[in-house]
Amino acid sequence: MGKHDHRRAESPFQRLWHRLGLAGDNAAAGDLAETAKALAGRRALLARLAALLVEHDLPISPFTLVMAHDCVTGANPRLAELLVQRIAAGLPMDLAWLEQALRHPAQDMAAEQLVTLLCHVRESLTAFDRSTHDAMQASDDFSDSLQGHLADMAQAGADEALVRKLADAARAMLVQASQLHAELAASRKRSAELQSTLEQVQRVADEDHLTGLANRRAFERQFHQALDLARRTAAPLCLAVVDIDHFKHINDRHGHAAGDRVLKVIAETIATLRDCECFVGRIGGEEFGVLFPGHNPGQALALLDGARARVAERRMINRSTDVPFGLVTISGGIADAVACGDLESALSAADGALYAAKNAGRNRVMLTDRAQPAGQRARP
Repeated sequence: MGKHDHRRAESPFQRLWHRLGLAGDNAAAGDLAETAKALAGRRALLARLAALLVEHDLPISPFTLVMAHDCVTGANPRLAELLVQRIAAGLPMDLAWLEQALRHPAQDMAAEQLVTLLCHVRESLTAFDRSTHDAMQASDDFSDSLQGHLADMAQAGADEALVRKLADAARAMLVQASQLHAELAASRKRSAELQSTLEQVQRVADEDHLTGLANRRAFERQFHQALDLARRTAAPLCLAVVDIDHFKHINDRHGHAAGDRVLKVIAETIATLRDCECFVGRIGGEEFGVLFPGHNPGQALALLDGARARVAERRMINRSTDVPFGLVTISGGIADAVACGDLESALSAADGALYAAKNAGRNRVMLTDRAQPAGQRARP
């Protein structure tokens, strides 16, 4: 029997085994069946993952693939249940909803505890560095003093044998002091390296993965610090909530990948407010938060409206399709954080002003206590 005749006599499982390069004379039929079954299961899982992403027009990325896998396999029962409820309500599953759905109170608390721990460790390292510096200085002072005393004894003509013994003891002490100095210097270096690593870890923990701005957790922590400082110094503090107008339309028409690029561009524009000592963060899907330390509501309004105008002046094009996005605008609402008294009240007041700006036609910034928008609406 020829080579081809031998292959025709093989079973489908054996041919599959050969194609995979796993053939062997002693391969058991049961092993072949198990392998084919496993491959079929993987193909079915991949098909279900693809169907979920395509059905909801989600981009293929590590984030969405992990999310789809957890939903399909039941690895994240809470997310799967939320998805079932959302589909039943006839609502889409987009990136903004996913990010919100994946925020679990327990996870947020754990992350916040980790950031707090990092802050405490950094503070301890700073205190250790100060103590080490002081100890090194004391060691140097002791060495200098001891050498001075030896010189004084030699000049005073003290007993030669006594001077020699004291000199030997002093030299031994100087050697020990030098070793201590070297050990302290090495400890300071390791402490500085660890401090740098912790700073990098905290920056990653506080950063929004898409825009590079502060995430909501970091924004809330910054708000509490800014409010405490404003109260102690009797300085003004305003909070703004900014939203991209008709962002769903951008995603629906151009896709979520293009929508993410628009988010980045607008984030870069709003981030220019940091030049005015403002703090900018991404606090939701297409929502941004801005803190204005030292600025009263009128000043905050002028700054944010300037950013709004710069966004409206841009003409963005979808580079993947060369189709213009059209006029992309933002709306904002500003609240007096000191008058509101806490984060929840300030966010609620700023949200109210934002909704008023939306109802007034979008592409504008409004204050909580002002009915008229700032600036002129850009032409459609």
